[in-house]
Amino acid sequence: MAVHVLTDSTADLPERIATQHGITVVPLNLHFNDEVLKDGEDIWAEEFYHRMVNESITPDSSAPTVEDFVAAYRRIAQPGDTILSVHLSEKLSATLKSARKAAELVAPDISVRVVDSRLVSMGLGWAVLEAARSLNEGVDLETVLQRLDQASERAVIYFSVDNLEHLHRTGRIGTATAAEGVVNVKPIFSIANEELVTVELFRGSQRSLSHHLAELVQQRIGDRRYYLALVHAEQQEEIERIREAFGKDPRIEELILGYVGPIVGAHVGPGTVGVIALPLPECG
Repeated sequence: MAVHVLTDSTADLPERIATQHGITVVPLNLHFNDEVLKDGEDIWAEEFYHRMVNESITPDSSAPTVEDFVAAYRRIAQPGDTILSVHLSEKLSATLKSARKAAELVAPDISVRVVDSRLVSMGLGWAVLEAARSLNEGVDLETVLQRLDQASERAVIYFSVDNLEHLHRTGRIGTATAAEGVVNVKPIFSIANEELVTVELFRGSQRSLSHHLAELVQQRIGDRRYYLALVHAEQQEEIERIREAFGKDPRIEELILGYVGPIVGAHVGPGTVGVIALPLPECG
């Protein structure tokens, strides 16, 4: 009986890495007025941000349907198999609700363990990747589930946006409104208790911001080894500066550079940069 790993497109996992580790990705949907596109199948990050900027359209997003999950579960698993279905925070999307209903519909032929990661973007991505690797290494399912449950507590997430327009629109802004209209101030956000929080209002140059984001992560990490992802929404130069700021930190187990995917990007907008770290579990 095989165990399969499945997640959704908000994990922002590069396609080659998901494929390499046998991770199935179920796409969320993007709505450009009456046009509905599947994230990572009908539209990718580069085209998405190009359309956001040039068409002046603010897209909406929606969760996969129950039928989407049923089809994916039955496609990857045989009767008697188990699927580990790991998704973004239930507070952020109806995706988990669809996955749970689909799990009921494919039971008892296929056992689906639906997990709320309480994470998003490469926070979710690292948790899923760690789970897939652990299973491939022979770690038992219950230990993998325990590590997944602890991932949101281990994860270190910081990001900065180019402007607050998109966070305003989606109602996720909180106290960040204090930064609006202030010259040379960049709000730095994190995620705590599955909610967006403002860490500080940073004053300084872009280069200084890059170093400061790296310092924030390294201070939180301490002496632990960690996975690191640097993600961006059309900010390649800024990501390179952040990578330089981390230098050759010997604590970095693995580094992934990539995009903030379209679903998350619809909420934060072009110009966003994110630094996401996941310390290795204590049990190794």
